[in-house]
Amino acid sequence: NFHIITYSDIKSNFFVGNTILEKHTHNMDDEDLFTNIVKDGEVIKLEPYFRSEYFNQECSLIQAFDLEINGKHSIGNKTPKIYFNPSENTKSKNFIEALKHEYKKDKVLVGFRERKSSYITVMERCEVLHPLLGDNLELLGECIGKLSVKFHVPQIEVAIAELDTILILRHLQPLTSEDEIILQEYGEKLKITWYTQSGGLETVKPLNAAVSLNYSLPDHDIKMTFLPTDFTQVNFELNQKMINLSLQLLDLNKEDEVIDLFCGLGNFTLPISRYVKSVVGIEGDSGLVERAKENASQNGVSNASFYKADLFEDVSGFEWFRGKKYNKALIDPARSGAIEIVELLPRLDVERLVYVSCNPSTLARDTSRLIDLGFTLSSAGVMDMFPQTAHVESIALFLKK
Repeated sequence: NFHIITYSDIKSNFFVGNTILEKHTHNMDDEDLFTNIVKDGEVIKLEPYFRSEYFNQECSLIQAFDLEINGKHSIGNKTPKIYFNPSENTKSKNFIEALKHEYKKDKVLVGFRERKSSYITVMERCEVLHPLLGDNLELLGECIGKLSVKFHVPQIEVAIAELDTILILRHLQPLTSEDEIILQEYGEKLKITWYTQSGGLETVKPLNAAVSLNYSLPDHDIKMTFLPTDFTQVNFELNQKMINLSLQLLDLNKEDEVIDLFCGLGNFTLPISRYVKSVVGIEGDSGLVERAKENASQNGVSNASFYKADLFEDVSGFEWFRGKKYNKALIDPARSGAIEIVELLPRLDVERLVYVSCNPSTLARDTSRLIDLGFTLSSAGVMDMFPQTAHVESIALFLKK
């Protein structure tokens, strides 16, 4: 059996022939070529960018300033940020020169990063970003361009819920009171809520009042609440379909005792709880464990328990593992996979396993080991969780022989 889920509103040929999204960088084999931003003849090294996703982005909403565009030239023995081959056709060269002219105006650029580089593709709008942002990239850039700290904003992270959109502004210098007024004004125009981050995750705070973020799983009468910095599945529609498919593959009944490994907020755990005797969720992030417990309480779930544990270490001594039996399990690990916990599954007497993966290569590795441990691969498929990227979410059902 092969399951395919798609997000039908996204056209697969969106990027084809779109001149705004054409590549204008070359010699991509030299990764160091695209790590710096050139301003006033000096190369400025920004701190590493982070990913922030909604539907599809392998990108961050970040901006670059006054990018110098040259051919095979250098500035002070430093390689320029954007490089194009002299053999590039005239139309593309003219387009690049137009971009250069635009950058000279101190215009902030907000959009997608080029693959394997930090160069931002010029775009006025984005069809696959939430409309509040996708239709207003230039307005967002205008906002950042008015800040006194505009040269010290390496990224903006996005957190989108069903009713709210939050932008987390990462700033390396303190905001002034005028900056805060500007952000507030543009927040009202964009219908978003600003949060700020001056350092690590512990410094994330609302510019004004905090908002409650949530998403619903109506098929299971579940409402999930989360914080702006929490990990969530970014594509709400596909997330609901993924949960429903996972529960279908688990073939749940009221006698089942289930374990959900890498459970996060309880995205799978709480829907599972509606149909089984008991379910245990295991997660390595203590904050997510607390939110999972809170979500269970808010949804009236009494047959779900949550524990913190590093599933990349030996967990055989934990209370939830030692001497416990679970006839069904769900695993939804990070890209590195779940080989450590896979080794321990036979000791839990798991008979039916659903494995959700964001990295097909580690799923393949773990599949090989599961087969060695006596499981058979019954069905597998992919879900287009991130349209317009190379990333897919995979799902596989394993049965104990």
